[in-house]
Amino acid sequence: MATKDGNLFLFELATNEMLDMVAKAHDGAIWQLVSTPDKKGFISCGMDKKVQYWNYELVTEGTRYFLQIFFFPKSCL
Repeated sequence: MATKDGNLFLFELATNEMLDMVAKAHDGAIWQLVSTPDKKGFISCGMDKKVQYWNYELVTEGTRYFLQIFFFPKSCL
């Protein structure tokens, strides 16, 4: 989920649980958020005229699970 404040939220849809949040992913509103075909990442674009690629991975540490989110900046629109 993306917000007009530029934040990104990642949810587990089956449980409605919020898995992670990226504060200020964009400077200003996020206009579009799409999943990649392999379902391992997503692309966002926003009012700041940036298109950004995000890759995420679920990591297991003992009995704990957490997400690692990687950010790859791309060119302006």
